[in-house]
Amino acid sequence: MKKKIFAAAVAFVATMSLATSAFAAAPGATNGSATTEVTVKADAPTEFKTENNLVLEAPAGAFEAGSNVKLDANVEAVTNVPAAAATVESAIAKIASVSGNNAKATVNTKLEISLTSNGTAVQPNGKVKVTVAYDGKSNVVAYVNGGTVEFFALTVTGNVCSFETSHFSDYYMASVDQAVVEKVVGQSTTIDNNGGNNPGTGVALAVAPAALAVAFVGVTAIVSKKKRG
Repeated sequence: MKKKIFAAAVAFVATMSLATSAFAAAPGATNGSATTEVTVKADAPTEFKTENNLVLEAPAGAFEAGSNVKLDANVEAVTNVPAAAATVESAIAKIASVSGNNAKATVNTKLEISLTSNGTAVQPNGKVKVTVAYDGKSNVVAYVNGGTVEFFALTVTGNVCSFETSHFSDYYMASVDQAVVEKVVGQSTTIDNNGGNNPGTGVALAVAPAALAVAFVGVTAIVSKKKRG
Protein backbone atom coordinates (compact mmCIF):
# COMPACT_ATOMS: atom_id res chain seq x y z
CA MET A 1 0.00 0.00 0.00
CA LYS A 2 2.82 2.38 0.92
CA LYS A 3 4.56 1.61 -2.38
CA LYS A 4 1.41 2.49 -4.31
CA ILE A 5 1.04 5.79 -2.44
CA PHE A 6 4.71 6.61 -3.06
CA ALA A 7 4.40 5.78 -6.77
CA ALA A 8 1.29 7.95 -7.05
CA ALA A 9 3.07 10.83 -5.35
CA VAL A 10 6.05 10.55 -7.71
CA ALA A 11 3.71 10.50 -10.71
CA PHE A 12 1.89 13.58 -9.41
CA VAL A 13 5.14 15.51 -8.88
CA ALA A 14 6.34 14.56 -12.37
CA THR A 15 3.06 15.66 -13.91
CA MET A 16 3.14 19.00 -12.08
CA SER A 17 6.76 19.50 -13.13
CA LEU A 18 5.88 18.97 -16.77
CA ALA A 19 2.89 21.28 -16.48
CA THR A 20 5.03 23.98 -14.90
CA SER A 21 7.64 23.66 -17.64
CA ALA A 22 4.97 23.92 -20.30
CA PHE A 23 3.55 27.03 -18.66
CA ALA A 24 6.97 28.64 -18.44
CA ALA A 25 7.48 28.16 -22.17
CA ALA A 26 4.00 29.30 -23.12
CA PRO A 27 3.44 32.56 -25.03
CA GLY A 28 3.21 35.58 -22.75
CA ALA A 29 4.67 33.72 -19.77
CA THR A 30 7.19 36.50 -19.06
CA ASN A 31 4.52 39.05 -18.10
CA GLY A 32 5.41 41.20 -15.11
CA SER A 33 7.85 43.87 -13.99
CA ALA A 34 11.62 43.53 -13.70
CA THR A 35 14.80 45.58 -13.63
CA THR A 36 18.50 45.11 -14.27
CA GLU A 37 21.61 47.29 -14.39
CA VAL A 38 24.66 46.90 -16.62
CA THR A 39 28.07 48.59 -16.74
CA VAL A 40 28.80 49.50 -20.34
CA LYS A 41 32.15 48.28 -21.65
CA ALA A 42 34.15 50.13 -24.28
CA ASP A 43 34.09 48.67 -27.81
CA ALA A 44 31.79 45.82 -26.80
CA PRO A 45 28.08 45.06 -27.20
CA THR A 46 25.82 45.57 -24.18
CA GLU A 47 23.13 43.07 -23.20
CA PHE A 48 20.36 43.62 -20.66
CA LYS A 49 18.38 40.60 -19.46
CA THR A 50 15.63 41.11 -16.92
CA GLU A 51 14.13 38.68 -14.45
CA ASN A 52 11.10 38.23 -16.70
CA ASN A 53 13.38 37.34 -19.65
CA LEU A 54 12.98 40.54 -21.60
CA VAL A 55 16.30 41.00 -23.41
CA LEU A 56 17.77 44.15 -24.92
CA GLU A 57 20.85 43.81 -27.14
CA ALA A 58 22.77 46.96 -28.01
CA PRO A 59 25.83 47.23 -30.29
CA ALA A 60 29.10 48.77 -29.18
CA GLY A 61 28.82 52.53 -28.88
CA ALA A 62 25.09 52.55 -28.17
CA PHE A 63 25.76 53.84 -24.64
CA GLU A 64 28.59 55.79 -23.03
CA ALA A 65 31.46 53.50 -22.10
CA GLY A 66 31.90 53.10 -18.34
CA SER A 67 28.39 54.27 -17.51
CA ASN A 68 25.95 52.23 -15.45
CA VAL A 69 22.70 51.92 -17.35
CA LYS A 70 19.57 50.66 -15.62
CA LEU A 71 16.71 49.06 -17.52
CA ASP A 72 13.21 48.98 -16.06
CA ALA A 73 10.64 46.90 -17.92
CA ASN A 74 7.03 45.89 -17.52
CA VAL A 75 5.21 43.43 -19.78
CA GLU A 76 1.48 42.96 -19.44
CA ALA A 77 -1.40 41.55 -21.44
CA VAL A 78 -3.91 44.17 -22.54
CA THR A 79 -7.35 43.07 -21.37
CA ASN A 80 -9.47 46.19 -20.99
CA VAL A 81 -8.12 48.20 -23.97
CA PRO A 82 -6.95 51.41 -22.25
CA ALA A 83 -7.08 54.70 -24.15
CA ALA A 84 -3.57 54.37 -25.60
CA ALA A 85 -4.27 50.84 -26.86
CA ALA A 86 -7.53 52.02 -28.43
CA THR A 87 -5.57 54.78 -30.14
CA VAL A 88 -3.16 52.22 -31.62
CA GLU A 89 -6.02 50.10 -32.91
CA SER A 90 -7.64 53.14 -34.50
CA ALA A 91 -4.34 54.28 -36.04
CA ILE A 92 -3.71 50.90 -37.66
CA ALA A 93 -7.27 50.79 -39.01
CA LYS A 94 -6.83 54.30 -40.44
CA ILE A 95 -3.64 53.42 -42.33
CA ALA A 96 -5.19 50.18 -43.53
CA SER A 97 -8.20 52.02 -44.94
CA VAL A 98 -5.97 54.54 -46.76
CA SER A 99 -4.17 51.56 -48.32
CA GLY A 100 -7.45 50.08 -49.49
CA ASN A 101 -7.71 47.48 -46.74
CA ASN A 102 -10.61 47.30 -44.33
CA ALA A 103 -9.03 45.56 -41.33
CA LYS A 104 -9.60 45.66 -37.59
CA ALA A 105 -6.56 45.71 -35.33
CA THR A 106 -6.36 44.26 -31.84
CA VAL A 107 -3.78 45.32 -29.24
CA ASN A 108 -2.62 42.31 -27.20
CA THR A 109 0.42 43.22 -25.11
CA LYS A 110 1.85 46.41 -23.62
CA LEU A 111 5.61 46.87 -23.11
CA GLU A 112 6.92 49.64 -20.89
CA ILE A 113 10.68 50.08 -21.23
CA SER A 114 12.85 52.82 -19.76
CA LEU A 115 16.61 53.32 -19.51
CA THR A 116 18.35 55.54 -16.97
CA SER A 117 21.94 56.36 -16.06
CA ASN A 118 22.57 57.96 -12.66
CA GLY A 119 18.86 58.70 -12.42
CA THR A 120 18.71 60.47 -15.80
CA ALA A 121 16.75 59.04 -18.72
CA VAL A 122 18.94 57.94 -21.64
CA GLN A 123 18.30 56.67 -25.14
CA PRO A 124 20.57 54.43 -27.21
CA ASN A 125 22.79 55.82 -29.96
CA GLY A 126 21.41 53.86 -32.89
CA LYS A 127 19.19 50.78 -33.09
CA VAL A 128 18.94 48.09 -30.42
CA LYS A 129 17.10 44.77 -30.47
CA VAL A 130 14.34 43.94 -27.98
CA THR A 131 13.28 40.32 -27.41
CA VAL A 132 10.31 39.26 -25.29
CA ALA A 133 7.98 36.28 -24.94
CA TYR A 134 5.60 35.98 -27.89
CA ASP A 135 1.95 36.46 -26.99
CA GLY A 136 0.86 34.05 -29.71
CA LYS A 137 -1.13 36.66 -31.63
CA SER A 138 0.73 39.83 -32.56
CA ASN A 139 2.45 40.61 -35.87
CA VAL A 140 3.26 44.32 -35.53
CA VAL A 141 4.57 46.69 -32.82
CA ALA A 142 3.40 50.26 -32.21
CA TYR A 143 5.41 52.94 -30.39
CA VAL A 144 3.33 55.64 -28.72
CA ASN A 145 5.18 58.92 -28.23
CA GLY A 146 2.87 61.74 -27.19
CA GLY A 147 0.76 62.55 -30.24
CA THR A 148 2.56 60.20 -32.61
CA VAL A 149 2.30 56.46 -33.20
CA GLU A 150 5.08 54.64 -35.10
CA PHE A 151 4.95 51.05 -36.36
CA PHE A 152 7.75 48.47 -36.38
CA ALA A 153 8.10 44.97 -37.78
CA LEU A 154 7.78 42.09 -35.32
CA THR A 155 9.90 38.97 -35.90
CA VAL A 156 8.64 35.76 -34.30
CA THR A 157 11.01 32.90 -33.47
CA GLY A 158 9.41 30.04 -31.57
CA ASN A 159 8.09 31.31 -28.22
CA VAL A 160 9.81 34.70 -28.43
CA CYS A 161 9.51 37.73 -30.68
CA SER A 162 11.77 40.69 -31.34
CA PHE A 163 11.88 44.13 -32.91
CA GLU A 164 14.42 46.92 -33.40
CA THR A 165 14.12 50.49 -32.19
CA SER A 166 16.24 53.47 -31.24
CA HIS A 167 14.04 54.96 -28.51
CA PHE A 168 12.10 53.71 -25.50
CA SER A 169 8.78 54.42 -23.86
CA ASP A 170 5.52 52.49 -24.28
CA TYR A 171 5.13 49.85 -26.98
CA TYR A 172 2.04 47.89 -27.96
CA MET A 173 2.15 44.52 -29.71
CA ALA A 174 -0.90 44.16 -31.96
CA SER A 175 -2.42 41.76 -34.46
CA VAL A 176 -3.80 42.76 -37.86
CA ASP A 177 -4.54 40.98 -41.12
CA GLN A 178 -1.23 39.86 -42.63
CA ALA A 179 -2.01 41.83 -45.80
CA VAL A 180 -2.06 45.01 -43.73
CA VAL A 181 1.26 44.50 -41.92
CA GLU A 182 3.35 45.74 -44.84
CA LYS A 183 1.08 48.79 -45.10
CA VAL A 184 1.70 49.99 -41.55
CA VAL A 185 5.31 48.93 -40.82
CA GLY A 186 7.61 51.92 -41.22
CA GLN A 187 4.82 54.47 -41.08
CA SER A 188 3.88 56.99 -38.42
CA THR A 189 0.49 58.46 -37.60
CA THR A 190 -0.35 61.67 -35.75
CA ILE A 191 -3.23 61.90 -33.30
CA ASP A 192 -5.48 64.96 -33.17
CA ASN A 193 -6.92 66.49 -29.99
CA ASN A 194 -10.29 64.83 -30.51
CA GLY A 195 -8.88 61.34 -30.23
CA GLY A 196 -8.86 60.80 -33.98
CA ASN A 197 -5.72 60.30 -36.00
CA ASN A 198 -4.32 61.33 -39.33
CA PRO A 199 -1.59 59.70 -41.41
CA GLY A 200 1.65 61.47 -40.48
CA THR A 201 3.65 63.44 -43.01
CA GLY A 202 6.90 62.05 -41.61
CA VAL A 203 7.25 58.51 -42.97
CA ALA A 204 10.19 56.38 -41.87
CA LEU A 205 12.77 55.21 -44.40
CA ALA A 206 11.41 51.67 -44.17
CA VAL A 207 8.21 52.59 -46.06
CA ALA A 208 7.87 50.45 -49.16
CA PRO A 209 7.63 52.13 -52.62
CA ALA A 210 4.08 50.76 -52.93
CA ALA A 211 3.03 52.72 -49.84
CA LEU A 212 4.51 55.90 -51.30
CA ALA A 213 2.61 55.26 -54.53
CA VAL A 214 -0.63 54.99 -52.56
CA ALA A 215 0.09 58.31 -50.85
CA PHE A 216 0.82 59.98 -54.21
CA VAL A 217 -2.47 58.77 -55.70
CA GLY A 218 -4.34 60.11 -52.65
CA VAL A 219 -2.73 63.55 -52.94
CA THR A 220 -3.46 63.68 -56.69
CA ALA A 221 -7.12 62.88 -56.06
CA ILE A 222 -7.43 65.67 -53.49
CA VAL A 223 -5.83 68.22 -55.84
CA SER A 224 -8.11 67.17 -58.69
CA LYS A 225 -11.17 67.48 -56.48
CA LYS A 226 -10.17 71.02 -55.45
CA LYS A 227 -9.74 72.05 -59.08
CA ARG A 228 -13.20 70.71 -59.98
CA GLY A 229 -14.73 72.57 -57.04
